[in-house]
Amino acid sequence: RTPGGHAGPDGLSFRLNGMGGPFAVGGGHAGGENMLRRLLNTLYIEDPGTNDPSDVAVGRQGEVVHTAHTPQLKPDGSGALVGHMKTTNLNVSDHTRRVLSNFSAVSGATAVFVIADTSDNGHYWHYNAVDEINTITIEDNSFTVTGPHGSLRATVLYPSPVNLQQGILQRGSDFFFNGNRYSSNSFVNSFSDDGDHLVVMTVVEEGETHPSVRSISGHGVVDHRIAIGDLQVVIEDDDIRLGEGLSTRSIFMQPLLETLMPWVWKSDRGFMEIQDLQTIITGLDFREPTILKPSIKSDS
Repeated sequence: RTPGGHAGPDGLSFRLNGMGGPFAVGGGHAGGENMLRRLLNTLYIEDPGTNDPSDVAVGRQGEVVHTAHTPQLKPDGSGALVGHMKTTNLNVSDHTRRVLSNFSAVSGATAVFVIADTSDNGHYWHYNAVDEINTITIEDNSFTVTGPHGSLRATVLYPSPVNLQQGILQRGSDFFFNGNRYSSNSFVNSFSDDGDHLVVMTVVEEGETHPSVRSISGHGVVDHRIAIGDLQVVIEDDDIRLGEGLSTRSIFMQPLLETLMPWVWKSDRGFMEIQDLQTIITGLDFREPTILKPSIKSDS
């Protein structure tokens, strides 16, 4: 990639693979009817299930926000990252995305991901999974994505109450998995009047039960304490961290990352692979820290 930015309109989007399959994916490449711009795991001004955001701009970059506890990464794959774009590729204004991941046993899940979004006009929080590989079921303020060997449950804590909508859209290009081609994505939308969203995702192996997810205190997104099983997460303004006694403020030293971490960072996509679970926060400017190892490209 050039210093000008990522070539797709997926700033502050994410991907998630684990348990032998893809849980959260993009929309493919720009083929077909350019459907990829309606299939990004990020915020939209209008419902991408029924509206084509044709006025998109590629090449825009965001920035990594440095707070008291971010950015930080731990040897087990846990960590926290905050990214901001003044105007996203989809023209959402002042979008800040706070992400925390945790792989400890404290939560009762194999993995926990907390995504706290604030924006001026990002009314729709959009999630995509490959149709046929995954099935999606909605229950109250949560939806469950069931994959080949495990499941992901996403619980919307803000807004509350929330009306979740799901549907199917054709991909921009086929998704290849285990020798097969898949041409469509299943999606879920969450609507917010004020453009703010707080979602907790837990991942468990097949046959395991997802832990409880609840708000302990606070209101809105930027003043919130969450419990996921026995794990607590605190969001204060732009900062996101584990609760007292479980602080994630830890090592963020390049030599240690180079020698101990089974990860790959790519400077302009923020790609990191964490053993079998991999997360991507796209479109951020990662010129600090510098590239540690060659990148590995994943199917969108």
